[in-house]
Amino acid sequence: MNRSKGVIRIVLLVATLVVFAGAYISVYFINTFIKLDAGVCISEGRILDDEEHRRAFLRSMVRLGVDNSNVHNNLIGTQALRTGIIHNSPVFDFFSLITEFSKNERSFEDNFSINVVAPGAVEFDVNKDLHEPFTLVVYRVSPSGSSSFTDSRNVNRTSAPKGYAPSLYEKYQGFGRHYYRIEYTFVRVDCCSERAQGEDRLAYIERKSKAYLGSIKSLERGLAVRTSVAAASNCGDILTESSDNGVGTRSIRWITF
Repeated sequence: MNRSKGVIRIVLLVATLVVFAGAYISVYFINTFIKLDAGVCISEGRILDDEEHRRAFLRSMVRLGVDNSNVHNNLIGTQALRTGIIHNSPVFDFFSLITEFSKNERSFEDNFSINVVAPGAVEFDVNKDLHEPFTLVVYRVSPSGSSSFTDSRNVNRTSAPKGYAPSLYEKYQGFGRHYYRIEYTFVRVDCCSERAQGEDRLAYIERKSKAYLGSIKSLERGLAVRTSVAAASNCGDILTESSDNGVGTRSIRWITF
């Protein structure tokens, strides 16, 4: 009989602990959601002002490119997917620049004054070495490789896209209050790159001319310049999704195109 009473006490104690634990967890999640709805960055324990938040968002964009380049290189090992920064960049006139660069044999990086920060640039610190204005360049060095140029001056706050609502999981990550409109330009790398080692000169000229004409036509038709909206968390982290390429890279989850 005493043994039965002991078992009952243990069961009641465990049940009580479970109830208290459940209540504690519920209160924790409720308090967290209240803070997130108020715009608090949980890791900072405060609400970032507009300028702080924008700087954090820009860093997150660059960090995404750096991480993708490093992940790609660690798996493939070709250093084909690169991320670069053009420090103190001017406002680019791509028509004029592409035309000018198509006439020389300098590298893509030299022509655009790109500082390669990934893969492998261990000396680059996104928290210390990033200063506006800058242009983020993500590009692929391969046959028919493309590049995207994002000028930091073309990354600005915008309102929530009509009809969009973050998932409950995304809300718990701090998304749902902040959005940025991003303008970026696509350029074919071959239009402005050097001759490959051992490449026939006529083949190089043909390849470069084809890429140049393709880039110019895309600019003329308005296909090269795009504007999209991305979501940011209360801490400025950009909302991403799996690239589904089998490599492990991630892409910006565009809210609108």
